Amino acid sequence: MILVWQPETDGDWYPLDVPLPVLEVINEVMATVGTDGGNVRTRSDRQAQEVTYLEPGDRVHLVARLEDNSWLKVITKDRQVGWMSRSVLEVNEDSLSSVSAEG
Repeated sequence: MILVWQPETDGDWYPLDVPLPVLEVINEVMATVGTDGGNVRTRSDRQAQEVTYLEPGDRVHLVARLEDNSWLKVITKDRQVGWMSRSVLEVNEDSLSSVSAEG
């Protein structure tokens, strides 16, 4: 489970699923958006609603992954949370094992 720190309220730790502004992510695994940019989506599906579009070179925190590593759950610099296809991200393959697997 990934926890986030929320010092402005009561200074406590909360699970990532709690809808609070993300101030600090404990999991420091990062990825870079590839040369074509990429969409962040609400689910791990190319037909899912788009949350935002990221430009090439943008960096994201990795907070979860599908077991086959085809989709990665990310947090953007604007603190938006969603899923990105692995095919649009540049990430160190060895670091993926430290990211929690879902489904």
